[in-house]
Amino acid sequence: MHRMVACTKATYWDYEKEWRIVSYAKNDGSVLAAMGLDVKLVGSGLYTAPVDTLTGVVFGLNCEDTKQSDVRAWVKDAGITCTFHKVELDDRQFKFKLVSC
Repeated sequence: MHRMVACTKATYWDYEKEWRIVSYAKNDGSVLAAMGLDVKLVGSGLYTAPVDTLTGVVFGLNCEDTKQSDVRAWVKDAGITCTFHKVELDDRQFKFKLVSC
């Protein structure tokens, strides 16, 4: 079930061209390297990647303001330029919307 949730995406988000890295077991990075990604496994579930691969951050619906501030500070300290968005409930339809923040 977790794999289906993590790997399923509604077609109206196709334009995003996002990458999702989901790991259920220890991985030495060889699978990602074979895909041409310069990503290294640092520990269980923690990967490092070149800073220029981060192009945007999406804060979840219930992400606390303090967590958002922490992420923004980390991005700034790392010298990364990227976009920030937040998921909100659409008050006119039964769906989520992504807003710039």
